[in-house]
Amino acid sequence: MFPYLYSTLVILCLSFSTVVSQAEDDNDAWSHYESGEMGQYPQVTYKSTRVTTPQVHVIKWNSSCDIQNHVFISPHAGKTQDNKILMYDTKGDLVWYQQEKGSVHNVQVQQYKGKDYITYWVGDDENQFWEHGAGYYKMLDRTYAMAYTVQAVGIDGDYHEFSITPQDTAVITAYVRTPWNLTDQGRDNGYIWDCVFQEIDIESGSLLFEWRASDHFKFSQMAVNSWSSWTGTFQDPWDWFHLDSVQKDSSGNFLITAQHTNAIHCISVKSGKRLWQLGGGVQNTFTDTSSRGLATTFDNPQMARWETSVNQTNAVLTVLSTTTAIDPHQSQGLRIALNLSRRTATLLTTFMHPSQHLARGGGSLQRLGGNRNYLLSYGRTPVYSEFAPTGELLCNTHFAPVVTHSAAVETYRIYAARWKGFPLSPPIVQREVNAFHVHWNGATELRTWIFEGRIALPGHHLSSYQALGVYKTLGFETEVALNQTQSFRAYRLTAKDARGNTLGVWAVEEDGTVKEVVLLEREWLPDASVMPRLALILVVVGALVIMTRSLLAKKILTALPGRVGMQEEVSRRKVALGIV
Repeated sequence: MFPYLYSTLVILCLSFSTVVSQAEDDNDAWSHYESGEMGQYPQVTYKSTRVTTPQVHVIKWNSSCDIQNHVFISPHAGKTQDNKILMYDTKGDLVWYQQEKGSVHNVQVQQYKGKDYITYWVGDDENQFWEHGAGYYKMLDRTYAMAYTVQAVGIDGDYHEFSITPQDTAVITAYVRTPWNLTDQGRDNGYIWDCVFQEIDIESGSLLFEWRASDHFKFSQMAVNSWSSWTGTFQDPWDWFHLDSVQKDSSGNFLITAQHTNAIHCISVKSGKRLWQLGGGVQNTFTDTSSRGLATTFDNPQMARWETSVNQTNAVLTVLSTTTAIDPHQSQGLRIALNLSRRTATLLTTFMHPSQHLARGGGSLQRLGGNRNYLLSYGRTPVYSEFAPTGELLCNTHFAPVVTHSAAVETYRIYAARWKGFPLSPPIVQREVNAFHVHWNGATELRTWIFEGRIALPGHHLSSYQALGVYKTLGFETEVALNQTQSFRAYRLTAKDARGNTLGVWAVEEDGTVKEVVLLEREWLPDASVMPRLALILVVVGALVIMTRSLLAKKILTALPGRVGMQEEVSRRKVALGIV
């Protein structure tokens, strides 16, 4: 007995030491990552595609985070010139990528007419990086096919905003180079970037509403003197207002953030005039009931969104502020309650990262739809974090080393959603000597690959398919080992979801070429629990068909004329009814 116990203890100790050693190796590798020793932009490479993606480091994980979410980023700047859209799962594994011909910003999932779409801006931002761009907007359906494109009317669309309204219209931003008399600014006549937003009908592309900052604001109302960054010439117009975000609310008015006003404004859909202003110093129209006035002293707001529907009394909004009076050295997310009739503002929650990240040149604050947590991103700081409604940091992820602060890889905004994608394109298979490497780009529901093969038989014949293995997907790419002891000449690949439903079946040649494609979308297949009922329905329907045909046959027989050849007539009519 004692030798047995001794052996067992030895095995357990060795196993524990192996686990500890593996954990130490992993920690050591990530320490090299975070220190920048692996480079400013560590990348992941794949066998089945030449695409490279940022190596994502999930630093902190909590079971309260929404594991069903997918995170959308569009890395760019510095060493990343690929203009890619990337979708990751919460473990940091790539799920979908798409290459674009221009820069990409603001990738997110939005609803239009009750259906989910991936929406984003694509265009040129090289000449005005992190300031604004010239492009248009795309909407992809769940198969990743182009469903709609949206163009700004008469001007180029800017990347700061593309939001779909409760009325199923689109709101976009634009920066328009405009000649202006700048003598009151101590300069000759020059040029400004006039900030514009438009509401557009998605189906027809027609303009429904347009607003220009120069029609409703004066230079003297700006809280930030931004002349140090611009000269006011044609090549370098003065960005005096800087419109960051626009959201149309349930009452039809527009919530906007303008960095150089240091404030959030509500714009009337009827007149275009400002109904109220939150923050911005002396022009603030709200009484701050918070301790130290923290609901109105935010600085350089990057984004504002209504969290609740807007009525005449109470509403809650979220704000991403570059800095606040709480801490001028880091960015914070804020939840603020407004009483619109009494004009009072109260700070409800603050989202502050323990590492004091600064949202330079972008960032976002999103209330998640699944668990009602909050996702923050920090622009040029390659971090996104999930917070509890209480303000507690739950999950924290880096997609490049933060220590360098080199903007080697960054993204303007980051969003998350419970997206379900069913790609029309087949899997990509790469053959190696002893294995296939396979990925199915964007197949969010894929959980298992079933691999089968056919052996070559005499006379150029092939055997029936034989099972070669079942492989769980543990990331973007799956390795399928090949048995070299048997001479397989053809293969079959079947994709299954978590419930065992078939997502697709493909014939694969020896070299990895995917030939036959039979795609079966999950939603087209009956649920497993429905199968017994479906079988019963089919049996009943079949019995009814047989009974009906029998009754018809009897009526025909009784109606037949009494003459020679009656049997031939019976046979003829049976054939006509299909009952023989």
